[in-house]
Amino acid sequence: MIEYCLSNVGEEARRRLRAREDAVEAPCLEHCGICRREPFLVVNGDLLRGDGLEGQAGTAGTDERSK
Repeated sequence: MIEYCLSNVGEEARRRLRAREDAVEAPCLEHCGICRREPFLVVNGDLLRGDGLEGQAGTAGTDERSK
């Protein structure tokens, strides 16, 4: 499962995430300090951070992703 904050992902990443059955959007995931500094996703309970996540939004949580 992929969880993401609506205010933390861009429009393109949001479009790709909404196309996935395992993605859940939330108004806030209560990681506000991180949210202000950088993009993040919560994938299977693990917090993944960094600028490259927006480009990986369509593949996050699959075997193709790298940690």
